[in-house]
Amino acid sequence: SRLKSIPSSGIRAVTVRAQELRAAGRDVIDWHVGRPDFDTPRHIKAAAAAALEAGHVHYGPVAGIPALREALAARSSFE
Repeated sequence: SRLKSIPSSGIRAVTVRAQELRAAGRDVIDWHVGRPDFDTPRHIKAAAAAALEAGHVHYGPVAGIPALREALAARSSFE
């Protein structure tokens, strides 16, 4: 059928690979899906609410917000 000719999404491939690595005993941080295994800290919830109230309601750039990418890279480099 035509449905079988549609390729799997890239995000699905990342999910599968993370599951494989985790099953092999590797410590994996899931950056690919917005489902962390912990509750969002209060200060982040408050910042999100403030951003919404300020009108920041649209999707960000596909590659991500540069300042946020830099902050995440800095944090993950020492953890």
